[in-house]
Amino acid sequence: MPILVVDGEDDAIVNAFIDKVNLLVESGETSRVAVDCEGVNLGRLGTLEILSIAFEDKSEDVYLLDFKKYGRTLANAIAPMMENQNIVKIIHDSRMDCDALFHLHGILVINVHDTSCFHNVIHNTQANLNDTLSKNGIPENTRRSTSVYKTNPKFWSTRPLSYKMKEWASGDVASLFTLASMQSRGLSPTQRLRAESKSEEWTKVLVEMDVERMVKCNVPIGRFIGRGGSNIRAVERQTGCQMYKSGVGRGDEFDVYYSSESSLKLVKKAMGHM
Repeated sequence: MPILVVDGEDDAIVNAFIDKVNLLVESGETSRVAVDCEGVNLGRLGTLEILSIAFEDKSEDVYLLDFKKYGRTLANAIAPMMENQNIVKIIHDSRMDCDALFHLHGILVINVHDTSCFHNVIHNTQANLNDTLSKNGIPENTRRSTSVYKTNPKFWSTRPLSYKMKEWASGDVASLFTLASMQSRGLSPTQRLRAESKSEEWTKVLVEMDVERMVKCNVPIGRFIGRGGSNIRAVERQTGCQMYKSGVGRGDEFDVYYSSESSLKLVKKAMGHM
């Protein structure tokens, strides 16, 4: 699996990537690309550092787009593809990816096959990428090691890109075509509609919300989150809000995405705010 870094240092790689994107867009044909984003506190409140993308062709190349070094040029290059209805973007949990791409780079991602949404519809549970791959008998990305964030929360902003970073980022997209194809087979029409609708919903859910940063949880954090995240997910279902551990705060602080002041108040009440 060749890994090509697009960071403006090698004109041949940059031009080859842009030509491949333009050819795909201009063909007007239905096609698929596999996409994954990495950043420091990925989303509008943080940064988009690396966007990994693989095309469904014989080359099996994985391109790592270095947004830290070459962001404006890369955003302009991929926008027509990411906003193209004929091109399916395969992403695992697209929420923060879409939030970052829209609010930081003005790209509105559409037509997504979200493998986490399909997994939820098929198995009635949420799962990370490796657990989803394993459930479908696909080898996991063994280069993933989220424990690195404990010692280096700005891991993805490190330059030059290390071997581990390249292998991790490329490995996250390497199996998405196979996973998406397996998920699509055997779905009933009702399941397919639910999975596609949920995928579309997740491209927009954070993008269209406001966010309040670093909301402190005043109740015991374990009780608020619950076993396996059961309590915090119940609060999200009740309020329609989305909560993420604050990337710049302490372990008891959350960034809360909300659609109304009343829903935000309910979240704060659950966190022990009077």
